[in-house]
Amino acid sequence: MDLPHLRGGFRYLTLFLLTNSTDTTLDVGDVACEIGFQPTWSNLRAYQGYFHSNDDELNKIWYSGAYTLQTNAVPINTGRWIPALTQGWANNGTLSNGSTVIVDGAKRDRAVWPGDMGIAVPSTFVSIGDLDSVLNALQTMYAHQNSDGSFPEAGPPLLQQGSDTYHMWTMIGTYNYVLYTNDTAFLESHWAQYQFAMEYVYNKVLEPLGLLNVTGTRDWARNQQGGNNTEANMILYRTLTTGASLAEWAGNRSVAATYTSRAETLATNIIKYTYDSGYGAFKDNNTDTSLHPQDANSMALLFGVVSNTSAAASSISERLTDNWTPIGAETPELENNISPFISSFEIQGHLTIGQTARALDLIRRSWGWYLNNPNGTQSTVIEGYLTNGSFGYRNYRGYYYDSSYVSHSHGWSSGPTSALTNYVLGLQVTGPLGGSWKFAPQFGDLTSVEGGFTTALGKFQAAWNVTDGGLGYSAEWTVPANTKGTVVLPSLPRGGSGNVTWNGQHYGHVATACREIRLRYLLTLTPIAFSVMFSANSDLNGNRKDSTVNAETMGEFCWNVATWDLREAVNQTAEWFDPTVDEFQRAGLEKEPAKLLNVPMVKASPIKFECRYYTTLHLPGNPPMGSADVVIGRVVAVHIDEKVLTDGMIDLGKVQPIARCGYHQYTVVRAESIFEMIIPGDPKQLVGLEGNAEKNVGFLANGHDVEPTK
Repeated sequence: MDLPHLRGGFRYLTLFLLTNSTDTTLDVGDVACEIGFQPTWSNLRAYQGYFHSNDDELNKIWYSGAYTLQTNAVPINTGRWIPALTQGWANNGTLSNGSTVIVDGAKRDRAVWPGDMGIAVPSTFVSIGDLDSVLNALQTMYAHQNSDGSFPEAGPPLLQQGSDTYHMWTMIGTYNYVLYTNDTAFLESHWAQYQFAMEYVYNKVLEPLGLLNVTGTRDWARNQQGGNNTEANMILYRTLTTGASLAEWAGNRSVAATYTSRAETLATNIIKYTYDSGYGAFKDNNTDTSLHPQDANSMALLFGVVSNTSAAASSISERLTDNWTPIGAETPELENNISPFISSFEIQGHLTIGQTARALDLIRRSWGWYLNNPNGTQSTVIEGYLTNGSFGYRNYRGYYYDSSYVSHSHGWSSGPTSALTNYVLGLQVTGPLGGSWKFAPQFGDLTSVEGGFTTALGKFQAAWNVTDGGLGYSAEWTVPANTKGTVVLPSLPRGGSGNVTWNGQHYGHVATACREIRLRYLLTLTPIAFSVMFSANSDLNGNRKDSTVNAETMGEFCWNVATWDLREAVNQTAEWFDPTVDEFQRAGLEKEPAKLLNVPMVKASPIKFECRYYTTLHLPGNPPMGSADVVIGRVVAVHIDEKVLTDGMIDLGKVQPIARCGYHQYTVVRAESIFEMIIPGDPKQLVGLEGNAEKNVGFLANGHDVEPTK
């Protein structure tokens, strides 16, 4: 068949019989089709990633997403012709430079849509690994950037305009591509354009609310867009946080700090003006609307606008299930429709906060229903469908009530492919090319999972098995040399126990009391999280300190060691300010983004603890000082400046921490005031107090198993 009449990625052909006869017989045999997708691959089975579990349906769902993405990698001269023909079809439009490019669907639209890539690209990375198609898609978006800094909603030949959300998805796509490839040449060549695009959209953040005011209202198909739309503000938050990472990788720390500060302020305003505490989820905007959308609430969890340990996160996850039907989640912002695109964000949101069973349930309801539908393809993922089980997706919203217009091979619906790898298997990259990574499996109701993916550094693989009737498990991971990572293993079932070994080195015995096992850069084992606390007095009117309120609201905080050099800043930030005042700026302190949590750290502090909020002890008092709050948090990460270390130990003489004594008096710890005393008794009870990691590991390796509670 000639190029204009290419039908798409599926393996079928069209036959025409032109005859005036009514009794003509045509025999067709020995049919062969030339596949019209993945044009640069000689071996179409050469997937760079894989996934397998004990649940065969989940395995098929993973591969249906991967195969969909393969059909969406097309030759650059096979795009949908614009303007579209009134009859028939033509697929000979030019999409980009290069040889291959990722499009939205095999049949339709056969165009570059950056919003779709927000789901499609992470799934592409962990499955087929075709990032050349991603590069060419991004290159064409940058090549068509408008003079005001905005990006088109879609690539050529379509080149639709007027979408603030899809403008930002091009920027998020830039982050994803650089994360997976470390293509610094691409980043450098487009960095000025990227910053221009950032200022274009951030200039739409207006006071007094400090929220994005959407004027480019085209979006994924939701019924309402514009003004202070919550979904768009969630996407802007993600654009800013990923932009900060890009700025760091580009060597622009001041730009990174600016983007981080903007993101923090935006998150505060999103929560303040759009979170409906009475319902327990975000509204569609800052008005009195009763619409609580699937997209914005899913993104709030996935993007970290709310802490994954907060009460708000738990409530949002629960509220999202209010929209569930037996065949998937109805999206309230496009009523009567089920969008696997938006549900892809939802399943990842549930997994982000540890709601594994809930995420697997939704995957099976929605993707499992289509996979097993005799009227579907049983090999790809569909663009969308109606809650009544028909394929008339968004028929009243631009699709002319024509069910045949719906795409049955649409990459924006491939979310389970990346979700099952990144969260259930638990393996994901956190730094460019996988220079840093994380392994944090989630079991759910599964008993075994294995999988992996490939970057230019090499293969990343992991596997886990639940054993002994659920009383224990084994987990293995293999990563390229000279990379660093964090391993977070689930809590042990009651009655279970075992050992942690890495590269043949025994790291100790783990018993049931262990809440989680965390290996940071494969150097330190923390079987049970330790805690820190801070206290804050109420004022004369009973008002609580912002630090207390923020920790409770956000579900996380950073504890920074106060030192002699920071004493003036400590004193300045003790003043009572209006909640809108930036105390970092007031005290002249530079912020530094935390690594695991969404909180700022004091860059000048030599020791910093990232903490998840645990509880508050409220201690009543008498006038004139009033009550005091003691806030307790569980430490999830520790940052130590090497300048304050001596022989691998924290040297308090170098730190010079200060402490409040009473009245207006403080004291400082200096080298000459430090002395040492060793507690008498069994040395086994003192393991860890010496501060020598090598000796402690050696102590354990010689057969001295220590219960975490001791």
